Amino acid sequence: MPDKYEAELPDEIHEILAAADKDREIRLTRVAIAENLKFLNFVRSKVKDVPLFWAVTLLSHPELGQAVSSSSDKEALKFLTDVELLQDPHDTREYEIVFHFKENPFFTNAELRKKFALPTGTALAPADGTITDEMRAFEATDLEPTSMVIDWKEGNDLIAKYPRKLSLDEDGIDGDIGSFFHFFTEKPDIMSLGGTIVDVLAEPLEFFANDPPGFDSDFDEEDDEDEGSIDLGDDDEEDQPQRKKQKKD
Repeated sequence: MPDKYEAELPDEIHEILAAADKDREIRLTRVAIAENLKFLNFVRSKVKDVPLFWAVTLLSHPELGQAVSSSSDKEALKFLTDVELLQDPHDTREYEIVFHFKENPFFTNAELRKKFALPTGTALAPADGTITDEMRAFEATDLEPTSMVIDWKEGNDLIAKYPRKLSLDEDGIDGDIGSFFHFFTEKPDIMSLGGTIVDVLAEPLEFFANDPPGFDSDFDEEDDEDEGSIDLGDDDEEDQPQRKKQKKD
């Protein structure tokens, strides 16, 4: 009796099955995105008058908690009233994140936006739902992030106060991550926060409850915080540079 069986797919059959598997993945993603957007927009409509809901929800993710590096960043996020995700369920590849703010002492913008756009010349998904080879070959790293100008109020430019000082080596990214708001003003998404924010928006209630899916139970062990609670800093708290060591993918 053989210890194990060995079989080999002909290349032609393997290519056909691989394409079919990718098509299935794309179709499932379309359904998931449509449901996630429907639920997110329902949540947004119900929590629009709940103070700090989105600040607590976002900062419950460890990567975002680390990216919001100063008490000034946390103070600015107290004025965040809504987070919007713009994404086409028919063509899920590109997306845009919109932070909505009420009047605040930091900037005059009512919205801060970052779009992760398809490269120029990339064909959109066919209207009839057909899946193309270009769609099958798509990787999230193909997207081109945008940037915008934040209109800071005098004396409260957090980008200037907390510059980003990162270095790239063979082990990844190291250095002072500076203000979270570099995410909007710099094109490159060096810390991959776009995808992280999308993950949070897919499960907003779990993150608000500090019980996000896919994280160990020691996620919030340090502070043993209650549901819907997170440290948003103190006005008198001294800001300290936050260092980041992020491995290359």
